[in-house]
Amino acid sequence: MRIFPALALLILLISACGGDSPPQVKPGTPVEVATSRTATVPLYLDALGRLAASDAVNITPQVSGQLLSAHFEQGSRVEKGQLLFRIDPRKYRANLQEATGRLEQAVAELTVRELELARNANLAKKDFVSKQQYDRFGAEVAEAEGSVLSAQGSLATAEINLAFTDVRAPIAGIAGLYQTDVGNIVTMGGSDTLTTIESHDPLWVDIGLPGSSIGRLTKHLAKAGGQLTIEVRALGSKAPPAPALLSIVDNRVSDKTGTVTLRATLDNSAGNFWPGQPVQTRTLLQQVPGAILVPQSSVGVGQGGPFVFVVEEDKKVRQQSVTLGQTQGKDIVVLTGLKAGVQVVTTGRILLSDQAEVRIETAPTPAPGKNKAS
Repeated sequence: MRIFPALALLILLISACGGDSPPQVKPGTPVEVATSRTATVPLYLDALGRLAASDAVNITPQVSGQLLSAHFEQGSRVEKGQLLFRIDPRKYRANLQEATGRLEQAVAELTVRELELARNANLAKKDFVSKQQYDRFGAEVAEAEGSVLSAQGSLATAEINLAFTDVRAPIAGIAGLYQTDVGNIVTMGGSDTLTTIESHDPLWVDIGLPGSSIGRLTKHLAKAGGQLTIEVRALGSKAPPAPALLSIVDNRVSDKTGTVTLRATLDNSAGNFWPGQPVQTRTLLQQVPGAILVPQSSVGVGQGGPFVFVVEEDKKVRQQSVTLGQTQGKDIVVLTGLKAGVQVVTTGRILLSDQAEVRIETAPTPAPGKNKAS
């Protein structure tokens, strides 16, 4: 019968295909881990702020007239007392000349009255002039003295008004754009603004600190003797922060924003910052020794709040709730729920649940000459 050779051939084929047995897959979800550690970390408060000029002035006319000329470049630095604009001075020169003449008339009139009073003084002693008449001469002198004072005041006003036709910078700073063009009629006390000047050095840093943090701030401010340094960085910038000195803490929490305004003084001699610019601020309160740190990648957030997966000795994970503090580079401070020297899952966490079995793997080493992905 031919069945036996066919059966033998089938057995040989099965034996040839069998080969070695398949490798055994190790149980557990593959994860990477890190060990929680202690370090001395700075305790700080982060908040958004906005820069403001330490001095800002709207330049408005103090006399009325035609704006004849401008004497500065828009956006340039101006010094205190520098000529900015000139208003037509002709009317004010005429007023000054008229006031000068009136003063001279008043002085001459006073001289005449004083001489008349002096001449009649001896006559009054000899009763050649009645007391009533002599008193009238004295009153005329007093009236003439009043006229001199009034004329002196008018002259001073005319001098001031003429000086006001030269519009000068009351402070040093950066001038803004022309807000009124040359040739226009400007009015004293009106709504005409000629330009603005803002002082850029130093700058104010106005910070909105949450009201819930004000207690911590004032506590450490008292310990620091009333002086705290604030790090200031332009929003989104990677440049090194600039130091500012906290100078003012407002006396109330805003009912609109729930924040307290802090004001710090920023040295801007390098000109790196500009009024109105939003900034990120960090206020250093103290150095905290023995803080627990874990990688930020090890922290998840569930319905019960932040948690980490702790690897136990039996290679199972325990979901551990934690209270978090501030970030420290790529790490984060754990305030409660964890101690140092504990392994926590950093990669593969999303596939885990409480009491899941894991298999610890080593993170791949980057090839020489290549940077790790950020």
